[in-house]
Amino acid sequence: MKVKNSLLTLFFISFVFALGASFLLKKIEGAPYFKDVQVLLISLYGWIPGAIALFFFRHEKRNFKLFSFSLKKIAQVTALSFLIVFLGIVFSLFFSSFSLDAMAEAAKIYHINFSSKVVSGSLFFMILYVFTFLSCISVNFVLTLGEEIYWRGYLPEKLQFMDQKKVITSTSFLWALWLAPLTFFLGHNYPRQPLIGFALVLLSCFFLNPILFYLKEQEKGLTSCSIFHGLIKAFFPVCVVFFPEGNHFLIAPLGVAGVLAIGIVSLFIQFQRAKKMKLVFAR
Repeated sequence: MKVKNSLLTLFFISFVFALGASFLLKKIEGAPYFKDVQVLLISLYGWIPGAIALFFFRHEKRNFKLFSFSLKKIAQVTALSFLIVFLGIVFSLFFSSFSLDAMAEAAKIYHINFSSKVVSGSLFFMILYVFTFLSCISVNFVLTLGEEIYWRGYLPEKLQFMDQKKVITSTSFLWALWLAPLTFFLGHNYPRQPLIGFALVLLSCFFLNPILFYLKEQEKGLTSCSIFHGLIKAFFPVCVVFFPEGNHFLIAPLGVAGVLAIGIVSLFIQFQRAKKMKLVFAR
């Protein structure tokens, strides 16, 4: 019953917040600070589930392990996010041409200007990755933690009476449903084609959620989940720099290529987990 109350509270508050935020954005559309306000509202929306989870944790007088720092786990998360970004770039090549010129031009902004475009672009890519990683263990970590506390913390604990596959599937669907107002009301990521955008969001949630559950199980906390989630959200959009002429519904990060990249890594992790479980039962 309590899990039902938390879900009803979450969806009601989120819907009202998104509706109000949409009205506000329409009022200030065209203003120089429009984008800043939009980013702020989306960030606040991301913490609605975290606030509700913390309220119910306290109300039910239960404790939950949020943080567990491990350099080994941080390295694992970094490698995993890098792999997904790399695959996203590779799959994007099927839908658009790779532009070294765009990378070289972007590098000039940071005063990286070698005679070789390959050197300039590669150096820019690595520097950008380092700065993005630093932001993800600080600012982005805080921004994504709100989602992780509820969707990978509170809700799965309340659904422990279900089979784990059902827990992952149901939370994936509910997570995507909760993200719908961001797409339809706040114009997040897919402002012109929200229906197609939501279909891609739904697929992304179903592929991304098993990875996040895997990280949570490995760590017994939510630090790795939040850092990984932050890395994907912050770094994956860099793919757009490689393909300035590409269709955003096809190339990474928001298109088919991005979903495929996440999906392949997710299916591989699920296959490895299933294989490991068979070995345990065989013993």
